[in-house]
Amino acid sequence: MAKKVKFYQLWDPKNIIWGTLVVLLIFALIFFSFYYPQMADSKRLSGFDSQTEGQLIEYQPVENLKQTKLGTEVVTDRYKITYSYTVNGQKYQETESIEGLLKYGNILDRIRSKEKHITVLYMSTEPSKSTVDLEN
Repeated sequence: MAKKVKFYQLWDPKNIIWGTLVVLLIFALIFFSFYYPQMADSKRLSGFDSQTEGQLIEYQPVENLKQTKLGTEVVTDRYKITYSYTVNGQKYQETESIEGLLKYGNILDRIRSKEKHITVLYMSTEPSKSTVDLEN
C-alpha cells in the first residue's frame, strides 16, 4: 500500500521554487501572446525618423482559411496597403503589408470612408523607405 503524503511534506523549498517557476512561466507566455503584436509593431516603426502626410490609395485584407472546432473560418492575416506621399517635391508610391489586427482594419475603414489622409514615417536619408503609422 502506498504511503500517504502528509500536508506539511508538500512545503519543501524545492517544490515551492518549482511551483513558482511554473506559474511565472505561464504568466510570461500569456503576456507575450497578448503583447507580441504591439511589440513587433513598435519595432517596425522605430527605424524611421521623419514623418509626412500621405494619401491612402487602397487597401486589401489578405485572408486565409483557418480550421477551428466550430468549422472553417476566414481570418484576416495581413492588410496590403497602397499609399503615396511627397518628400521634398518628390512623389513616392509604396505598397506595404502590415499585421492583420482588428484595430487596423477598423482604422483603415474609417480612413477610407472619410479623408483618406494617413501618417507616413520615412527615413530622412532615404525617403523611398517608408511605412504607414496607423496609431496616430
